[in-house]
Amino acid sequence: MRKQLNSLPLSGYNKTDILDIRNIVRSIKFSCNDLTAVRERMRNAGYTSFSTFGRDCILNTAIIERVSSEQMATLNELIRERNNLNQIARACNAGRCWSVANEASALIRKLDAAISLFNEKSSEI
Repeated sequence: MRKQLNSLPLSGYNKTDILDIRNIVRSIKFSCNDLTAVRERMRNAGYTSFSTFGRDCILNTAIIERVSSEQMATLNELIRERNNLNQIARACNAGRCWSVANEASALIRKLDAAISLFNEKSSEI
C-alpha cells in the first residue's frame, strides 16, 4: 500500500484518495443456513450488493464487548477454584474426606463470592 501510495503522480492528484479505494479483500466463511439467513436479512433491508450490506453491517453497527476484562479475570478465578474443588473431590473419593472437609467449605465460600462478583459485573453491563 505504501509503495502504491508513493508512486502516484504529485500534480493534480490527491494522495489521500488512494486510501478510499476499496481494493482490499477479506473473506468470511458461512454455513448454508447462515448464508440463507444473511441473504434474507439483506433482501429485507433493501440491499442488492452483498459487499455493501456487509460493509454497512460491520462499519455502522455498535459492537458490544462479550466479556469484559474484569469478568474474564473472575472466570479464570472460577476455573482455578473448580480445579481445587476437583482435587478435593478426588481426595474424598479416595477415603480422606474428613481431613479436607474444612478446605472444601472454605473453597465453596470462595466460589460463592466469585460467582456473586461475576453476576454483579454482568448486571453492570
